[in-house]
Amino acid sequence: MLSARELEILMCMACGHSRATIAEQLSISVLTYDEHRKNIRNKLGLQSNADWARALMPFMK
Repeated sequence: MLSARELEILMCMACGHSRATIAEQLSISVLTYDEHRKNIRNKLGLQSNADWARALMPFMK
């Protein structure tokens, strides 16, 4: 299960924001963003870009 912060990051990613923009909006460092993204990938078992696309679909506008 994703944390609230990981869900926030996933929603920002679905909106197409860059990692720098997401980090700035959430008041975290880019390295912290990268760590959250890694955790999302591991928790959801994402390996390919297609996996990421499927994971982001429900959050896309």
